[in-house]
Amino acid sequence: MSKVSPSQKILFAIDEVGLVDHLVAIARQFSDAGGSAYVVELSGLKLPEWAKSSLGFATFVPESQGLARANKWDAIWFARPYPRALAQEWQKIQRQIPVVYSGYGLPISRWDESAPLPFLQEVCNLIILRSSSEEERIRDLGLSHKAIAAGDPLLHDVITARRFWQESSGYRSLLWAPHWSKKISGARGFYNWRWTVGPLLRHMRKNPNLKLVVRAHPFLFRPGSEFSRHRNVRKLFSLPNVSNSDSSLIRDIERADALITDGVSIIGYFAATGKPLVITNHLLFRPPFSFEGKKLAGAARRVSTSWGVKRFLALLQRDYANALSKKVVPQELLRELLIVTGIPPGEWLARYRFKSADS
Repeated sequence: MSKVSPSQKILFAIDEVGLVDHLVAIARQFSDAGGSAYVVELSGLKLPEWAKSSLGFATFVPESQGLARANKWDAIWFARPYPRALAQEWQKIQRQIPVVYSGYGLPISRWDESAPLPFLQEVCNLIILRSSSEEERIRDLGLSHKAIAAGDPLLHDVITARRFWQESSGYRSLLWAPHWSKKISGARGFYNWRWTVGPLLRHMRKNPNLKLVVRAHPFLFRPGSEFSRHRNVRKLFSLPNVSNSDSSLIRDIERADALITDGVSIIGYFAATGKPLVITNHLLFRPPFSFEGKKLAGAARRVSTSWGVKRFLALLQRDYANALSKKVVPQELLRELLIVTGIPPGEWLARYRFKSADS
Protein backbone atom coordinates (compact mmCIF):
# COMPACT_ATOMS: atom_id res chain seq x y z
CA MET A 1 0.00 0.00 0.00
CA SER A 2 1.26 3.46 -0.83
CA LYS A 3 1.70 6.45 1.45
CA VAL A 4 -1.51 8.34 2.13
CA SER A 5 -2.12 11.41 -0.01
CA PRO A 6 -2.24 14.77 1.80
CA SER A 7 -5.90 15.14 0.78
CA GLN A 8 -7.04 12.12 2.82
CA LYS A 9 -9.38 13.46 5.51
CA ILE A 10 -11.11 11.50 8.26
CA LEU A 11 -13.57 12.81 10.82
CA PHE A 12 -13.20 11.08 14.20
CA ALA A 13 -16.56 11.15 15.99
CA ILE A 14 -16.52 10.51 19.74
CA ASP A 15 -19.59 10.20 21.95
CA GLU A 16 -18.32 8.39 25.07
CA VAL A 17 -15.60 9.56 27.44
CA GLY A 18 -14.52 5.98 28.16
CA LEU A 19 -13.24 5.65 24.58
CA VAL A 20 -11.24 8.87 24.44
CA ASP A 21 -7.91 7.04 24.77
CA HIS A 22 -8.77 4.99 21.69
CA LEU A 23 -9.63 8.13 19.75
CA VAL A 24 -6.33 9.79 20.66
CA ALA A 25 -4.32 6.71 19.68
CA ILE A 26 -5.81 6.05 16.25
CA ALA A 27 -6.15 9.72 15.29
CA ARG A 28 -2.51 10.46 16.19
CA GLN A 29 -1.26 7.40 14.29
CA PHE A 30 -3.35 8.44 11.28
CA SER A 31 -1.98 11.99 11.45
CA ASP A 32 1.62 10.79 11.84
CA ALA A 33 1.19 8.81 8.63
CA GLY A 34 0.21 11.96 6.74
CA GLY A 35 -3.57 12.02 7.11
CA SER A 36 -5.65 15.04 8.07
CA ALA A 37 -7.52 14.33 11.30
CA TYR A 38 -10.69 16.15 12.33
CA VAL A 39 -12.52 15.56 15.62
CA VAL A 40 -16.16 16.11 16.52
CA GLU A 41 -17.63 15.71 20.01
CA LEU A 42 -21.12 14.24 19.82
CA SER A 43 -24.09 14.36 22.18
CA GLY A 44 -22.68 17.20 24.26
CA LEU A 45 -19.52 15.30 25.19
CA LYS A 46 -16.61 17.45 26.38
CA LEU A 47 -13.19 15.88 26.11
CA PRO A 48 -10.90 16.09 29.17
CA GLU A 49 -8.07 18.60 29.00
CA TRP A 50 -5.35 15.98 28.62
CA ALA A 51 -7.13 14.64 25.53
CA LYS A 52 -7.52 18.06 23.93
CA SER A 53 -3.84 18.70 24.52
CA SER A 54 -2.92 15.32 23.03
CA LEU A 55 -5.06 16.08 19.97
CA GLY A 56 -3.23 19.31 19.16
CA PHE A 57 -2.51 17.97 15.66
CA ALA A 58 -6.24 17.61 14.88
CA THR A 59 -8.83 20.16 13.82
CA PHE A 60 -11.91 20.27 16.06
CA VAL A 61 -15.20 20.95 14.32
CA PRO A 62 -18.60 21.75 15.87
CA GLU A 63 -21.20 19.02 15.50
CA SER A 64 -23.30 21.18 13.17
CA GLN A 65 -20.32 21.78 10.93
CA GLY A 66 -19.42 18.10 10.91
CA LEU A 67 -22.88 17.36 9.56
CA ALA A 68 -23.06 20.23 7.10
CA ARG A 69 -19.69 19.41 5.54
CA ALA A 70 -20.14 15.64 5.44
CA ASN A 71 -19.05 15.42 1.81
CA LYS A 72 -15.68 16.87 2.82
CA TRP A 73 -14.59 13.72 4.67
CA ASP A 74 -13.15 10.64 2.98
CA ALA A 75 -14.51 8.62 5.92
CA ILE A 76 -15.87 8.93 9.45
CA TRP A 77 -14.55 6.89 12.39
CA PHE A 78 -17.17 6.09 15.01
CA ALA A 79 -16.14 5.02 18.51
CA ARG A 80 -19.16 2.78 19.12
CA PRO A 81 -21.11 0.31 16.95
CA TYR A 82 -24.53 1.52 18.04
CA PRO A 83 -26.16 3.84 15.48
CA ARG A 84 -29.32 4.09 17.59
CA ALA A 85 -27.28 5.94 20.24
CA LEU A 86 -26.63 8.71 17.71
CA ALA A 87 -28.86 11.53 16.60
CA GLN A 88 -30.91 10.83 13.48
CA GLU A 89 -28.72 13.19 11.45
CA TRP A 90 -25.61 11.11 12.17
CA GLN A 91 -27.43 7.88 11.39
CA LYS A 92 -28.21 9.32 7.95
CA ILE A 93 -24.58 10.40 7.46
CA GLN A 94 -23.46 6.83 8.09
CA ARG A 95 -25.29 5.84 4.91
CA GLN A 96 -23.71 8.60 2.83
CA ILE A 97 -19.97 8.33 3.39
CA PRO A 98 -17.56 5.49 4.36
CA VAL A 99 -17.55 4.45 8.01
CA VAL A 100 -14.60 3.08 10.01
CA TYR A 101 -14.89 0.97 13.16
CA SER A 102 -11.85 -0.14 15.18
CA GLY A 103 -13.52 -1.93 18.07
CA TYR A 104 -14.77 -1.20 21.56
CA GLY A 105 -11.62 -1.56 23.66
CA LEU A 106 -9.58 -4.75 23.50
CA PRO A 107 -11.53 -7.82 22.29
CA ILE A 108 -11.12 -9.74 25.55
CA SER A 109 -14.83 -9.64 26.38
CA ARG A 110 -17.80 -10.85 24.35
CA TRP A 111 -19.32 -7.38 24.13
CA ASP A 112 -17.82 -6.77 20.70
CA GLU A 113 -19.47 -9.99 19.55
CA SER A 114 -22.80 -8.28 20.21
CA ALA A 115 -22.05 -5.40 17.83
CA PRO A 116 -25.24 -5.07 15.75
CA LEU A 117 -24.88 -7.07 12.54
CA PRO A 118 -26.60 -4.40 10.42
CA PHE A 119 -23.89 -1.97 11.53
CA LEU A 120 -21.10 -4.31 10.46
CA GLN A 121 -22.84 -5.55 7.31
CA GLU A 122 -24.56 -2.43 6.01
CA VAL A 123 -22.88 0.59 7.61
CA CYS A 124 -19.18 -0.21 8.03
CA ASN A 125 -16.84 0.17 5.09
CA LEU A 126 -13.71 -0.68 7.05
CA ILE A 127 -13.42 -2.86 10.17
CA ILE A 128 -10.06 -2.92 11.96
CA LEU A 129 -9.55 -6.36 13.47
CA ARG A 130 -7.62 -6.96 16.69
CA SER A 131 -7.59 -10.73 17.26
CA SER A 132 -7.69 -14.02 15.37
CA SER A 133 -11.14 -14.70 16.84
CA GLU A 134 -12.40 -11.48 15.28
CA GLU A 135 -10.85 -12.47 11.96
CA GLU A 136 -12.69 -15.79 12.12
CA ARG A 137 -16.00 -14.16 13.01
CA ILE A 138 -15.75 -11.58 10.25
CA ARG A 139 -14.79 -14.30 7.77
CA ASP A 140 -17.81 -16.38 8.81
CA LEU A 141 -20.01 -13.33 8.24
CA GLY A 142 -18.58 -12.92 4.74
CA LEU A 143 -17.13 -9.50 5.56
CA SER A 144 -13.42 -10.14 5.08
CA HIS A 145 -13.39 -7.87 2.03
CA LYS A 146 -14.01 -4.85 4.28
CA ALA A 147 -11.62 -5.73 7.11
CA ILE A 148 -7.90 -5.40 7.83
CA ALA A 149 -6.00 -7.23 10.59
CA ALA A 150 -4.19 -4.15 11.91
CA GLY A 151 -4.53 -4.63 15.67
CA ASP A 152 -5.70 -2.37 18.48
CA PRO A 153 -4.39 1.23 18.22
CA LEU A 154 -4.08 1.76 21.97
CA LEU A 155 -2.33 -1.57 22.55
CA HIS A 156 0.19 -0.62 19.87
CA ASP A 157 0.88 2.63 21.72
CA VAL A 158 1.31 0.86 25.08
CA ILE A 159 3.78 -1.62 23.59
CA THR A 160 5.67 1.15 21.80
CA ALA A 161 5.75 3.46 24.82
CA ARG A 162 7.03 0.68 27.09
CA ARG A 163 10.38 0.75 25.28
CA PHE A 164 11.03 4.22 26.65
CA TRP A 165 9.83 3.63 30.22
CA GLN A 166 12.18 3.14 33.10
CA GLU A 167 11.71 -0.35 34.50
CA SER A 168 10.01 -0.49 37.90
CA SER A 169 12.63 -0.97 40.59
CA GLY A 170 10.20 -1.17 43.48
CA TYR A 171 6.66 -0.63 44.69
CA ARG A 172 5.84 3.07 44.90
CA SER A 173 2.60 3.57 42.98
CA LEU A 174 -0.59 1.56 42.55
CA LEU A 175 -3.39 1.85 39.99
CA TRP A 176 -6.95 0.79 40.85
CA ALA A 177 -9.38 0.46 37.96
CA PRO A 178 -12.83 -0.56 39.29
CA HIS A 179 -15.40 -1.39 36.64
CA TRP A 180 -19.03 -0.45 36.34
CA SER A 181 -21.07 -3.40 35.18
CA LYS A 182 -24.61 -3.03 36.42
CA LYS A 183 -26.91 -4.54 33.82
CA ILE A 184 -29.55 -2.54 31.98
CA SER A 185 -32.19 -4.58 33.79
CA GLY A 186 -30.80 -3.29 37.09
CA ALA A 187 -29.33 -6.66 38.05
CA ARG A 188 -25.90 -6.85 39.63
CA GLY A 189 -22.94 -6.99 37.26
CA PHE A 190 -19.45 -8.34 37.95
CA TYR A 191 -18.09 -5.30 39.80
CA ASN A 192 -16.13 -5.97 42.99
CA TRP A 193 -15.23 -2.51 44.26
CA ARG A 194 -17.29 -2.93 47.44
CA TRP A 195 -14.94 -5.55 48.90
CA THR A 196 -11.81 -4.07 47.32
CA VAL A 197 -12.03 -0.54 48.69
CA GLY A 198 -11.66 -1.57 52.35
CA PRO A 199 -8.23 -3.24 52.01
CA LEU A 200 -7.08 -0.38 49.78
CA LEU A 201 -8.15 2.21 52.35
CA ARG A 202 -6.25 0.48 55.15
CA HIS A 203 -3.20 -0.06 52.93
CA MET A 204 -2.95 3.57 51.87
CA ARG A 205 -3.49 4.82 55.42
CA LYS A 206 -0.63 2.67 56.69
CA ASN A 207 1.69 3.62 53.83
CA PRO A 208 1.59 7.40 53.29
CA ASN A 209 4.64 7.26 51.00
CA LEU A 210 2.77 5.12 48.49
CA LYS A 211 0.59 6.67 45.80
CA LEU A 212 -2.75 5.36 44.57
CA VAL A 213 -4.39 6.54 41.36
CA VAL A 214 -8.04 5.54 40.89
CA ARG A 215 -9.08 5.10 37.28
CA ALA A 216 -12.72 4.18 37.69
CA HIS A 217 -15.22 3.47 34.94
CA PRO A 218 -16.86 6.84 34.13
CA PHE A 219 -20.32 5.54 35.06
CA LEU A 220 -19.19 5.01 38.66
CA PHE A 221 -19.05 8.80 39.05
CA ARG A 222 -22.54 9.49 37.78
CA PRO A 223 -24.39 11.95 40.05
CA GLY A 224 -25.78 10.15 43.08
CA SER A 225 -24.03 6.88 42.29
CA GLU A 226 -23.46 4.39 45.09
CA PHE A 227 -19.72 4.44 44.42
CA SER A 228 -19.36 8.19 44.91
CA ARG A 229 -21.51 8.08 48.06
CA HIS A 230 -19.92 5.02 49.64
CA ARG A 231 -18.34 5.77 53.00
CA ASN A 232 -15.05 3.97 52.37
CA VAL A 233 -14.71 5.43 48.88
CA ARG A 234 -15.08 8.93 50.28
CA LYS A 235 -12.54 8.16 53.01
CA LEU A 236 -10.13 6.79 50.42
CA PHE A 237 -10.29 9.93 48.29
CA SER A 238 -9.78 12.08 51.39
CA LEU A 239 -6.25 10.70 51.83
CA PRO A 240 -3.43 12.91 50.52
CA ASN A 241 -1.73 10.01 48.74
CA VAL A 242 -4.85 9.05 46.76
CA SER A 243 -6.02 10.82 43.60
CA ASN A 244 -8.51 10.40 40.81
CA SER A 245 -6.98 9.93 37.38
CA ASP A 246 -6.71 13.08 35.28
CA SER A 247 -4.37 11.61 32.66
CA SER A 248 -4.40 9.24 29.73
CA LEU A 249 -4.55 5.50 30.23
CA ILE A 250 -0.99 5.13 28.96
CA ARG A 251 0.27 7.72 31.44
CA ASP A 252 -1.53 5.98 34.33
CA ILE A 253 -0.11 2.61 33.28
CA GLU A 254 3.39 4.02 32.95
CA ARG A 255 3.40 5.48 36.47
CA ALA A 256 1.88 2.43 38.17
CA ASP A 257 3.99 -0.38 39.57
CA ALA A 258 0.96 -2.67 39.87
CA LEU A 259 -2.74 -2.83 38.98
CA ILE A 260 -5.90 -3.96 40.78
CA THR A 261 -8.97 -4.30 38.57
CA ASP A 262 -12.09 -6.32 37.90
CA GLY A 263 -11.88 -5.70 34.15
CA VAL A 264 -11.95 -5.52 31.33
CA SER A 265 -9.77 -4.07 28.52
CA ILE A 266 -7.24 -2.64 30.96
CA ILE A 267 -6.23 -6.22 31.81
CA GLY A 268 -4.72 -6.60 28.34
CA TYR A 269 -3.20 -3.13 28.21
CA PHE A 270 -1.51 -3.50 31.60
CA ALA A 271 -0.42 -7.06 30.83
CA ALA A 272 1.63 -5.62 27.95
CA THR A 273 3.90 -3.92 30.51
CA GLY A 274 4.95 -7.12 32.27
CA LYS A 275 4.13 -5.56 35.65
CA PRO A 276 2.09 -7.28 38.40
CA LEU A 277 -1.69 -7.15 38.22
CA VAL A 278 -4.48 -8.81 40.11
CA ILE A 279 -8.03 -9.39 38.91
CA THR A 280 -10.73 -9.21 41.57
CA ASN A 281 -12.92 -12.10 40.59
CA HIS A 282 -16.37 -12.72 42.07
CA LEU A 283 -17.14 -16.42 42.27
CA LEU A 284 -20.67 -15.99 40.90
CA PHE A 285 -20.54 -12.83 38.79
CA ARG A 286 -17.72 -12.83 36.28
CA PRO A 287 -16.87 -10.69 33.24
CA PRO A 288 -18.13 -12.07 29.92
CA PHE A 289 -14.62 -12.93 28.78
CA SER A 290 -13.98 -13.90 25.18
CA PHE A 291 -11.59 -16.74 24.29
CA GLU A 292 -8.69 -14.27 24.45
CA GLY A 293 -9.94 -12.82 27.72
CA LYS A 294 -10.16 -16.22 29.39
CA LYS A 295 -6.59 -17.02 28.37
CA LEU A 296 -5.22 -13.69 29.61
CA ALA A 297 -7.19 -13.75 32.86
CA GLY A 298 -6.14 -17.36 33.43
CA ALA A 299 -2.48 -16.34 33.24
CA ALA A 300 -2.92 -13.48 35.72
CA ARG A 301 -3.25 -13.51 39.49
CA ARG A 302 -6.88 -13.59 40.64
CA VAL A 303 -8.47 -13.08 44.04
CA SER A 304 -12.07 -13.57 45.15
CA THR A 305 -12.14 -11.95 48.61
CA SER A 306 -10.97 -8.84 50.42
CA TRP A 307 -8.44 -11.09 52.14
CA GLY A 308 -6.98 -11.92 48.73
CA VAL A 309 -6.62 -8.20 47.96
CA LYS A 310 -4.90 -7.70 51.30
CA ARG A 311 -2.43 -10.52 50.60
CA PHE A 312 -1.60 -9.10 47.14
CA LEU A 313 -0.93 -5.66 48.61
CA ALA A 314 1.24 -7.21 51.32
CA LEU A 315 3.24 -9.10 48.68
CA LEU A 316 3.85 -5.94 46.69
CA GLN A 317 5.18 -4.19 49.74
CA ARG A 318 7.17 -7.10 51.16
CA ASP A 319 8.72 -8.52 47.99
CA TYR A 320 8.00 -6.62 44.78
CA ALA A 321 10.61 -8.60 42.85
CA ASN A 322 8.76 -11.80 43.75
CA ALA A 323 5.47 -10.24 42.63
CA LEU A 324 7.12 -9.45 39.30
CA SER A 325 8.12 -13.06 38.80
CA LYS A 326 4.85 -14.78 39.72
CA LYS A 327 1.61 -14.84 37.73
CA VAL A 328 2.65 -12.07 35.36
CA VAL A 329 1.02 -12.49 31.94
CA PRO A 330 3.66 -13.77 29.47
CA GLN A 331 4.29 -11.34 26.63
CA GLU A 332 4.35 -14.15 24.10
CA LEU A 333 0.82 -15.12 25.15
CA LEU A 334 -0.39 -11.57 24.61
CA ARG A 335 1.07 -11.51 21.10
CA GLU A 336 -0.33 -14.95 20.37
CA LEU A 337 -3.87 -13.90 21.27
CA LEU A 338 -3.97 -10.34 19.95
CA ILE A 339 -2.86 -8.91 16.63
CA VAL A 340 0.35 -6.88 16.87
CA THR A 341 1.81 -6.02 13.47
CA GLY A 342 4.53 -3.51 14.30
CA ILE A 343 2.77 -0.97 12.07
CA PRO A 344 0.45 1.49 13.85
CA PRO A 345 -3.19 0.66 13.06
CA GLY A 346 -3.74 4.33 12.30
CA GLU A 347 -1.12 4.06 9.58
CA TRP A 348 -2.99 1.13 8.07
CA LEU A 349 -6.04 3.38 8.12
CA ALA A 350 -4.12 6.17 6.40
CA ARG A 351 -2.99 3.83 3.65
CA TYR A 352 -6.48 2.49 2.99
CA ARG A 353 -8.32 3.64 -0.13
CA PHE A 354 -12.02 4.18 0.43
CA LYS A 355 -14.70 3.74 -2.12
CA SER A 356 -17.84 5.83 -1.84
CA ALA A 357 -20.34 4.52 0.70
CA ASP A 358 -22.92 3.74 -1.97
CA SER A 359 -20.54 1.99 -4.38
